[in-house]
Formats: sequence, C-alpha cells, structure tokens
Amino acid sequence: MCVMVHPTTTESLRFTGTPALVVEVLSTNRGDDLVLKLNRYAQAGLSHYWILDPKSRVLLAYGLEGDTFDLLTVVDEHEAREVGYGISAANVDVPTLLP
Repeated sequence: MCVMVHPTTTESLRFTGTPALVVEVLSTNRGDDLVLKLNRYAQAGLSHYWILDPKSRVLLAYGLEGDTFDLLTVVDEHEAREVGYGISAANVDVPTLLP
C-alpha cells in the first residue's frame, strides 16, 4: 500500500508530477520497497520517502541527498514524533498507524 502527498492539481485521471512525499507500507516482498523502489524514487527526484514497517513496527523517513536517499529519522512504537517532509510535517504515532 502506498500514500502520496502532492500539490493540488487539475489532473482528473491521475497525478503525473513528482509528489512531495510517498509513504509505503512494507509488503511481503521487502526487497522491492527497501531497494528497488528506494532507487527508482531517488532517480525520479522524489524528495521524501517514508517506509512503514509492520514487522519491526517502525517508520523510516528518508530524504533525498544528491541522487540517493539518506535515512533522516526513525520513529518506533515507543514515541510519537513530528517528521518533516519539506513542505510540511506530520505527527507520526506508529501504534496508531499499525494497531
């Protein structure tokens, strides 16, 4: 599952620009999300990519530095935290996201 945060647009069928943030919930094919998608999103110029890991119960927040992602923040199930994504920030509480 994936959620995108992007500016308001007049596109009616699908968003074709680069979102400000993509949040991915890790699937059973963890390699796709942790390697393949991470590299593809970096090549596309996505500035923020978050991965919510139900198995480890953490949110990994990556930010684009040059042409690769750096891990900027890890939020675990023991503390809620505000995490920025360039144009704004979101309060992240892992137990609320992963009951």
